Amino acid sequence: MYDDIVARGKRGTWRLALVGMLTVAALATAATTVVLWLRGSGSTTPSEAGGPAEPTELRLDQRAGDAAGAGPDDASGAVSVVMPADLEWQEVAGVALPVSASKGPQNTSDGLATGFAHDPAGAVLAAINIVVRVNPQNGPGVFGPTLRNQVVGPDSPALRARVESAYETLRDQHGLAYGQPVGRLYATFLGFRVDRYTDTDAWLRILGEGPDGRGGTFLSAMRVQMSWTGTDWALVAPADGDFGTAAEPVGSVEFYTRFPRS
Repeated sequence: MYDDIVARGKRGTWRLALVGMLTVAALATAATTVVLWLRGSGSTTPSEAGGPAEPTELRLDQRAGDAAGAGPDDASGAVSVVMPADLEWQEVAGVALPVSASKGPQNTSDGLATGFAHDPAGAVLAAINIVVRVNPQNGPGVFGPTLRNQVVGPDSPALRARVESAYETLRDQHGLAYGQPVGRLYATFLGFRVDRYTDTDAWLRILGEGPDGRGGTFLSAMRVQMSWTGTDWALVAPADGDFGTAAEPVGSVEFYTRFPRS
């Protein structure tokens, strides 16, 4: 999700940049499967954009590494997870996020989403809610406290630096004062897959759908690792703070659990 920000791309081609939970950049000719993609295109929606324009795009995705377990074409190692019956959806930065009174988040004040159940369902909800809030489009009032309080691991300082740099680039591009959000994200969370779960860690994939830059959509899955801090779930920062290797195109949703929708 951040290292490199693509400021200009050839018309008709979308290059991946860094996102910040979410990042959704368009996938031009990638031969991978993936996460969720969010598109940071200011106030312009995909339909208003009139096809492949040249906005800055950010991607926030993450790979949990070999420890994630079986690949997407093998469901033998997947952990069975049932979403709670009280699942609802709340919008953050233009994206609908799954929330639950029983599984979390219990608190969404001060830019954070905290208080998730210590079980696989809680880890899934925490992953999505935290990843989205890490995006620079939210502004420092949201990504700042999220990075400080809900991102762990030796590479968390590098991730923080990438997000802050991406925010400054977008802020300058749109001529906004520091502190303001910079656009919205475009993606729909469709489901998930928990590859491995222990009392202290969870490795999972988030299934999402985003605009492909040509009037259509594409599926992707993001690999995420979560760590239990003793009181709540936290996102483990990727190596070097770079989420760029986490997005992979998904050809089949057969081995993913779909979110229930009302």
